[in-house]
Amino acid sequence: MFKLSASKRKKIDLEAVYQFSRSSGPGGQKVNKTETRAELHWDLLSSEALNSDQKTIVARKLKNRLNKQGILVFYSDQYRTRPQNKEQCFKNLVESLQVALTKPKPRRKTKPTRSSVEKRIKEKKQLGDKKKMRQKVD
Repeated sequence: MFKLSASKRKKIDLEAVYQFSRSSGPGGQKVNKTETRAELHWDLLSSEALNSDQKTIVARKLKNRLNKQGILVFYSDQYRTRPQNKEQCFKNLVESLQVALTKPKPRRKTKPTRSSVEKRIKEKKQLGDKKKMRQKVD
């Protein structure tokens, strides 16, 4: 898996913009009066943390998360406190970037084993014999 360096994480954290709103998550009556839901906005296109190749890869792989302005948005109302939700948003962003920037393993062509080929041919012959037995006798 691709790992973001500490310096890139720091740049991303500095570029990220956080907004807070009322949460629908756990917290009882406190939910109605405190703004603990965190919302992270990160501008992918103007970011200095990633190079242009990485930006195009991320834009292609996370196109469903990007809005029209090219901003990635993450929400969290999982926890009761603002700092925990803020941290969760940032973790989700970093995790998404790492998954998007991970190169897939190249596929290696493989041949079927001799026994699997023989088994397939044997089963085909059995099916053919069964169908021959169903035919009318001359």
